Amino acid sequence: MGVDVKSRLRSLLCRLGGDDVDLGARAAEEALRVMIVGRPYREPVRVIDALPADLVRDNRRRLQLITGYALTERGTWVAHEWAAGDGAIYDTCRFEAYFGAKVCGLSLDLKLRPATGLALGAPSC
Repeated sequence: MGVDVKSRLRSLLCRLGGDDVDLGARAAEEALRVMIVGRPYREPVRVIDALPADLVRDNRRRLQLITGYALTERGTWVAHEWAAGDGAIYDTCRFEAYFGAKVCGLSLDLKLRPATGLALGAPSC
């Protein structure tokens, strides 16, 4: 990931809280898209047992898959995905804050394909 994208993303997220960002292996293009079209998600969190992509696949009219960053209790932003809709965040665990953008187009179709036994995007809480 380009140094400029990394530093700009760090600056954006740390203004919302926390003091560190773990960018993971996310591509610079996706991080840039999240910075440009993303927003803070402040809706109440509903903890779910299923992966967010599975929940969205089964409820496409009501819910959207969001990709971005979530703030851990330790103050570190981590790359993360969750579902949003009906005035709530649906996630496998509760984070301190969320910032992200809707997943759409081919990326959404790939993430919502039927389960293959592989845990894509499994959370690390």
